[in-house]
Amino acid sequence: MKTLWQHCHVATMAQGVYSIIEDAVIVTSGAHIEWVGPRSELPAGEYPVVNDLKGAWVTRA
Repeated sequence: MKTLWQHCHVATMAQGVYSIIEDAVIVTSGAHIEWVGPRSELPAGEYPVVNDLKGAWVTRA
């Protein structure tokens, strides 16, 4: 089941490059991250579970 984590900011070191994504969303399936990016680029799909992170910062290695 896919879960959408929204209303957050993400700091990432994806591919060895530091970057910040403001107004980010994260899509997970179980314990696996499937997608991270700006809300404006969220892939179309159904997200049965939606969590509001209330502006929290999320870090990803």
